[in-house]
Amino acid sequence: MGELDEVLNQSVTIERFNFIDEYGDPFYSTGVVYKAMVQRRVKMIRDFKANEAVSTCSILMDGGVSAALDRFGRDRITLPDGTKPLIMAIEDGQDDQGNVIYVEVST
Repeated sequence: MGELDEVLNQSVTIERFNFIDEYGDPFYSTGVVYKAMVQRRVKMIRDFKANEAVSTCSILMDGGVSAALDRFGRDRITLPDGTKPLIMAIEDGQDDQGNVIYVEVST
């Protein structure tokens, strides 16, 4: 991680989406804890369907998390306060060589 170590001073848990059962209930894998920086703020974003939406929380994580996230926002995230907000958008931050150095999840 290197540069992000100092700011990633909180933890979030991500449970990967697995499937939806015959009753329409989602099932998730066991949660994995990731270092993060959680910022409460209001921001206009574009959600997964390119609609305008209001995000109230931004979660910054190391770029290695990018490969572990469902790109349709179906995973479940638990914030340090225990809340489980809906994932509305995921953005990758890249360096000048195209490597993902951080991931921003908007809820």
